[in-house]
Amino acid sequence: MNAVKNTLRALFVIGVISLVMIGTVIVVAQLYALMILDGALAIRIAQKLAKPACLAATVTGIIGFLQGYVFKISAGE
Repeated sequence: MNAVKNTLRALFVIGVISLVMIGTVIVVAQLYALMILDGALAIRIAQKLAKPACLAATVTGIIGFLQGYVFKISAGE
């Protein structure tokens, strides 16, 4: 059971890190597009990265749910 908890914890951390990275890329790319006055670039970046961000958020949310309810992991554990 500890192996499952550790695996879920690692997957959750990977998911959160990927969300932060994708979000950072979106913000930096849109800031760059704003600086060079290319609105089409800003829209393309958001469209291309929206699906991976939503997928990572969904998977991370499910893992968080499993940690909290199935394995009775409390906050900060």
